[in-house]
Amino acid sequence: MPDAEVLKRADRQGTEMQGHVFAPFLEDESIATDASEFRALLKTALQALFDSLVENPRIIRILNWEQAEGWHTWTKIASSPETLARVQEIIVEFIVHGMIIDPRLAT
Repeated sequence: MPDAEVLKRADRQGTEMQGHVFAPFLEDESIATDASEFRALLKTALQALFDSLVENPRIIRILNWEQAEGWHTWTKIASSPETLARVQEIIVEFIVHGMIIDPRLAT
């Protein structure tokens, strides 16, 4: 089982990455309606995720272990629900403006 401190560090790094990636949107929500800006945001987000996984290869094993264990430790130490709620709000904005297709609504 992963050490709680390792999970806290992974959560902190993920939160920092989200802040960096989504900062442009938080500063200018018109990105949700501009396809080229949105593509740039996606490219930045995916590159940041990829770079993070390359720099911290153990995180995949840690997350797999946590998933197999039902996320018990992660849910106790993960970032505040406000962080996740804000990311979800951003994604909803992208769906509303047609930049992302919600697979649950696609027919």
